[in-house]
Amino acid sequence: MAKTDPEVIKREKRKNIQWVVTIFLTTILISGTISLVSDQVMAGSSIVVAFCILLAIIFLGIVFDIIGVAVTASDPKPFHSMASRSLFWGPHSGSSSWPNRQGSISGPPTKRKPSQVSTN
Repeated sequence: MAKTDPEVIKREKRKNIQWVVTIFLTTILISGTISLVSDQVMAGSSIVVAFCILLAIIFLGIVFDIIGVAVTASDPKPFHSMASRSLFWGPHSGSSSWPNRQGSISGPPTKRKPSQVSTN
């Protein structure tokens, strides 16, 4: 089927909407959980414990920002090259480039068996 097929376009749009809703709900869930846990722990704690919790939350945000920027700025070509040459063959050999692909919500790609790889 061509990309201009209305069914394909409709399916892709539905998949994108599901992805946005999933990310939105997951973000709300994580944010709410961290907020409730930190409120409960800080309610009866000293200023030192509260400060340590605050630093942990800030550090967690920084770590995830670093991961997000690294994935956004990375070039997928080396990962594709390694996968095509069967380097690092294993059950998850294609998973290194999975975060790099936009719109891939079904998980890491399935790989061909070593017997199906051309030797060119």
